[in-house]
Amino acid sequence: MDKKPPVNKKGEEHMATQMQATPVLYGKDAEAVLEQIKKKPSAKQREKAKQRREFFKTIEKRGLR
Repeated sequence: MDKKPPVNKKGEEHMATQMQATPVLYGKDAEAVLEQIKKKPSAKQREKAKQRREFFKTIEKRGLR
């Protein structure tokens, strides 16, 4: 599927905005992120994620109107 770049009201292509740099974490914040990474999603969470993916696939197929 070939996606076209977004256009503004004048029909001109517009550039994506630049993303900010990823912040560096230290101490308790860094430890909290590492703990979150270690946690595996439950079966219920995986099922909900699958449902969301399917929902958004149907929206993508229909197109935004």
